Amino acid sequence: MVKADILKLLKRDRESYNFYNMALKKYDEGLPINCDIEYVYLGLATVCSSLNKLDEIITNLDNFIEIIGGNEFILDIQYELSSGMIIDGLRFSMDMILDVYHMYIATYLDFKKYNYARKYLEYALTILTTDMENKFLEGRVIQAEIMEKESSELRKKYEQIINSNLTNYIVNVDSVSNLFSGGSINMGDMNFNAEVKAGVINNGSNSIVNYYNSEEDEKNNIDNFVNLINKQMDNLQLNMEEKIELQEQISKLEESNSSNNSNGKSKEILKSIRNIFEGITGSIIATEILKYVGQILIK
Repeated sequence: MVKADILKLLKRDRESYNFYNMALKKYDEGLPINCDIEYVYLGLATVCSSLNKLDEIITNLDNFIEIIGGNEFILDIQYELSSGMIIDGLRFSMDMILDVYHMYIATYLDFKKYNYARKYLEYALTILTTDMENKFLEGRVIQAEIMEKESSELRKKYEQIINSNLTNYIVNVDSVSNLFSGGSINMGDMNFNAEVKAGVINNGSNSIVNYYNSEEDEKNNIDNFVNLINKQMDNLQLNMEEKIELQEQISKLEESNSSNNSNGKSKEILKSIRNIFEGITGSIIATEILKYVGQILIK
């Protein structure tokens, strides 16, 4: 235990961390250690802070608090002390507890768990209302709570804006006409004209009808599909890896569609493209593309 403390003072945090854990292991095995176990947990919490192990900071502080009696016990002791009572035999000082609560607050602020930071701030204020560090941390907690509230309100604001825009969104006619030829598309309240090859898509009635009259029709529709994807590539909410994969699959589809007897190979490529689009949510264009790919694949 002494070696762990010395290593901590020397800023050799990783070695100190290992020695503290060795002391805990010895304690768990019933072997003697040369200090009270609660101070092993407290020392380990400070080393974890240096190593930025936030979860372990909280775990070790919790163990320290539990061993000395718990937060309610500590607050009861503080009440008795503030009433002038003298209590002998305490294994901790209120100054130490205040420092522990301050570490709790700072760690929970780092975690962005502001309700827990507020909880331990209240404990700290109960112990010493006039403490300057308490005042400083109170300001930080209040600031964080305000920012969290503002962020939540902004998120809801933009959620409403996006939902409103989605409701009123009209899919670009030029893009859709590159996808379909010969009919109309009805999507609930959203109507736009486009040409659908020998068929109609009616999303309002949840029905899809699309016919291909020949292999040539299918090749033409795949060409139109490729043109649409190339035009809408930047609007499809893909991450970089998905975008690169889609571009590769589209290139393969173009090559396959330009060769003779390519029907089977083209459909395998379309299945790979379908898998990419199935991971996209909230995009009307992506949804219609999936339906279109499905129609090609069942022919």
